[in-house]
Amino acid sequence: MDPRYVSLGNRAVPPARPGEFAPLSIGPLAIAAPVVLAPMAGITNPPFRTLCRGFGAGLYVSEMITARALVERNAKTLRLAGFDPSEKPRSLQLYAVDEHYTREAVRWLVGEDLVDHIDLNFGCPVPKVTRRGGGSALPWKRELFRRVVAEAARLLANEPEYGAWAWEVHHSAKKDAPSGTLLQLVEEMKRAGYTRQIDASSNRAGANPGTHEIGFDSTADTITLRHSARSREGFARGALKAAQWVIGKRGLHEFGEVIFAGDAKAMRRPAD
Repeated sequence: MDPRYVSLGNRAVPPARPGEFAPLSIGPLAIAAPVVLAPMAGITNPPFRTLCRGFGAGLYVSEMITARALVERNAKTLRLAGFDPSEKPRSLQLYAVDEHYTREAVRWLVGEDLVDHIDLNFGCPVPKVTRRGGGSALPWKRELFRRVVAEAARLLANEPEYGAWAWEVHHSAKKDAPSGTLLQLVEEMKRAGYTRQIDASSNRAGANPGTHEIGFDSTADTITLRHSARSREGFARGALKAAQWVIGKRGLHEFGEVIFAGDAKAMRRPAD
């Protein structure tokens, strides 16, 4: 590699030897170099990804693509979502806050064989992303994550080539494994019509406040839905929002009513 592209701190570090690092495995994908380029708006476009690929193999994710614009076939979005014929694997980051557009975007991307890997944006903290309930707003809008998982399960229920898994990791002090949240997600998948086996597993380590992942895998591609809580602040914000919302109301309510006020009537349970 040209020394101009190596930082001063790393110039004395030799390149990795063949086989020094195990490949990164994501379903059927085996990434020879365990390096993932994070999606960056306005940066990780096809020319930039091609440039990165020239320095070695890895998983190079596209910039954030809005599901609704993709479904509506917005010309600019289609251009941003494109891949050079030389790109393998093709990884696209999808931003969505609505289960309908999530479902239709995934249906089109998979049905037309346009991607090998889909990364759903559940971590971006930028206000224009979170104000509609996407990105890192999901730690206190887990109801939205549940809906997205249920829609994905419903979409793939009649696609027998897709197997499914559910996985989580929490801090080492957490005793229950799997957690109630993961079991609830699995039940939501079953209620949505996914009747095949769902392999569920858990890890407990460190101080991780909570990560839940649902995956669907076939010989053609892998679809991964992941929600990672960065801290407990999001849970506290959710509790405060629920406390403000419930003022003046009676009966038994679900947290989904707080988040999806427009669907409250359909979600209400009769009071005991």
